[in-house]
Amino acid sequence: MVRHGLVVLLVMAMSVFTAAAPIEIEFHFVANQSEADAWYTLTDMFNASQDEIVVVPYWDTGEWIGYQERMLVRIAAATPPHIMRLSDEALPVWADAGYLRPLDDWLERDIDLSDYLPITAQLGSHRGVFYGFPQGLATRALAYNRLMFVNAGLSYPSDDWRWDQELLDAARRLSTRDADDLPLTYGIGFHTGGAGNLRKDIPEILWAFGGEVFDAEGNMRLGDDESIEALSFIQSLVYEYRVFPEDFDVVGRFLNGTLAMWNTGVWDVNLLRQTDTLDFDFAPTPGGPAGHFSFIQGNGVYVIPAVVDDEKAAAAWEFMKFLVSAEAQRVFGLEYGIGGVPLVTSLVPEYVAQPSPPDSWDAFVTSVQRGRMVYHPPNADEIFNALNVGWGEMIRGETPVRTWFDAVAPVVRTILERAQQ
Repeated sequence: MVRHGLVVLLVMAMSVFTAAAPIEIEFHFVANQSEADAWYTLTDMFNASQDEIVVVPYWDTGEWIGYQERMLVRIAAATPPHIMRLSDEALPVWADAGYLRPLDDWLERDIDLSDYLPITAQLGSHRGVFYGFPQGLATRALAYNRLMFVNAGLSYPSDDWRWDQELLDAARRLSTRDADDLPLTYGIGFHTGGAGNLRKDIPEILWAFGGEVFDAEGNMRLGDDESIEALSFIQSLVYEYRVFPEDFDVVGRFLNGTLAMWNTGVWDVNLLRQTDTLDFDFAPTPGGPAGHFSFIQGNGVYVIPAVVDDEKAAAAWEFMKFLVSAEAQRVFGLEYGIGGVPLVTSLVPEYVAQPSPPDSWDAFVTSVQRGRMVYHPPNADEIFNALNVGWGEMIRGETPVRTWFDAVAPVVRTILERAQQ
C-alpha cells in the first residue's frame, strides 16, 4: 500500500513537472546594435511575464540577403526558426513559395485591428493572406532647414504641398549661385544613386504623379506615362531647374547647411540631431498631380515558417502578439526610437509628444495616415540589378527616361516571366 502510494505520488509529481515544462522557441533576426538591444530587452520582458514559453533570441549581424539565405537552409533542414524577421521585399516571394504559415485564423481570433493604424495588417499580407505583423511603420517626411527658409523669406513647408508646385517654387528660391554661376545652395535632394532607390526613396514621387514601379499584382508599371513623367521631373530638378545637387551629395549638403530640403525617413532623425548647428524640422512628404502622397514600409515583418509544428507555432504567435502590443511597441518605438511610427493607435499621442528636435513628429504620422505600402515584385534583387543598367546615365540627364526604360524593359519582363512559371 505504501509502495503503491509512493508510485502514485511519483506519477503525479512527474505529471506536474511535465505540464509545467515551458515550450522553448527560437527568435531569429538580422539587426543593427540598437535594434538587437531592443529585441533582447523585449525577449527578457516576455520571458519574465509568463512561465509557459521561453524565447531564445538569435541575432544575425550580417546583411538581409545572407541572413535570409541562412534561414532558408534551416527551413530546408527541418530546423527552422520558430519566429523570424523577414524583409518586406522577401515576404511575397516566401509566401508564394509556401515557406510561411498563414495566420488569418489567429489574427481574427486574437487581434482587434481597430487598435492599430489601418496600414498595419496590409504590410504583413500578400494576395489577401495575413502572414505577420510589421516591426513598425517606417515612412519618409520632408526634412527642411528652418534657417534657410527664414533667410529666404519663405514660410515653412505645409502638409498640402505638391512636388511640382509649392516644393519646386521653394526649391528654386532656395537655390543660389555665385558670380561665376557655381552653386552655393540647393533647394531639394533625396537618394537617387542606383536603381535600388526605385524601391526606397523614389517610389512615392512616382506615386505622387500617378505612377509606380510595380502594382499589387506584380506587373511592371515603370513604363507608364505617369512613371516616365515622374522620373523626367526628377531629371529636371537637376538639369533644368538646377535645384538638386549635381554631385548627388544629399546627406553631406543637408548636414552642412547648403541643402534646404531632404525627403528622408524617421531613421535619419538621430543623424540630424548630431549636428548641433543644424536647425531642422519635418513636414509631411508632398503630394503631386495624382493627389497621392507617401509610401510606408514595415522595416521587416515578423513571420512563422510553415514547417514549424503546431505547438511551437502557437507559442511563436503568443510572442508575436507581445511584440506588437502597446507595451512592447512603446519600448521599441519610443524608448529605443526604432521602427518608425508605432503600430498601436493609442501610442500616437506619445509619439507626437517626443522631445524635439524635430518639433513636428506628427509629420511622420501624417505621412503614414495618407500613405500606402510599396509593392515588391518576385525576384526583386535580380530585377533591380537589371534596372541599374544605364541608370547613372539616365539620372544624370544623359539619356532620356523613355530611352533608358525601353532598353531595360525586355530584360525585366524576361525575369518576371521566369518567376511566374
